[in-house]
Parts: sequence; C-alpha cells; structure tokens
Amino acid sequence: MEIDVPGVGPVARAVAHVRDHGNGLYGLTLLNEEGQPEFVSIQAGADGVWNCVRPPVDLRHAVFVAEALRDGVTLHGSVTVPGQLVARALLEVLGLTKPTGPACRLRMDGGRR
Repeated sequence: MEIDVPGVGPVARAVAHVRDHGNGLYGLTLLNEEGQPEFVSIQAGADGVWNCVRPPVDLRHAVFVAEALRDGVTLHGSVTVPGQLVARALLEVLGLTKPTGPACRLRMDGGRR
C-alpha cells in the first residue's frame, strides 16, 4: 500500500494484518522497509479513495515511549499524539499504569467493600 504522508510524501508499506472495527474504520498492521511493524487507521472515502486518518505509528517506538511514560520520563516534543496513545494503550494492556487520581470507593454487584 502507498500512503501520501503530508510533509513527507508517499511512503510504501506492506500490509501484514487488517482489522475491521465495524464503524467504517480499519486498523492495519504494516511492515516498513526494515520489516518492522507500524500501525495505521484508515477509512473509506465517499469517492472510493481510502483515507489515512492516523499516520503510521512505529510499534517499537511506542514501546520505547511506554517505557518512558512508565518511568516518569518527560516526553520529547517529537513524540506524536498517536504514538502516545499507542504507548498508553500498551501500558494499560500490560497492567503497568499508575494511579492517576485520588482513590475512591466502589461497589460491585456481588462484591465486598
């Protein structure tokens, strides 16, 4: 697939996996020139052209950013918002997130306080 990245130009990527989110968005795992995975979201346009709605995110970089977030390191300005989102998702999935607010009580059906 070829993606026309604004300010960069067209980049070619091999598609490794496609996931239909069921809402008109598709998540693709792509492989860059080095064979490393990247993630991108695409959407079908009204004119039949596919639109990239998020730029490719290098998953290795997202892991690096996740480790920095976990360790409390201030992020560099070059870290993109999609990169931060993927990094935070990795931390959440791996259970490595830190509490982000005051503790509050909760009650679950069938649970104990």
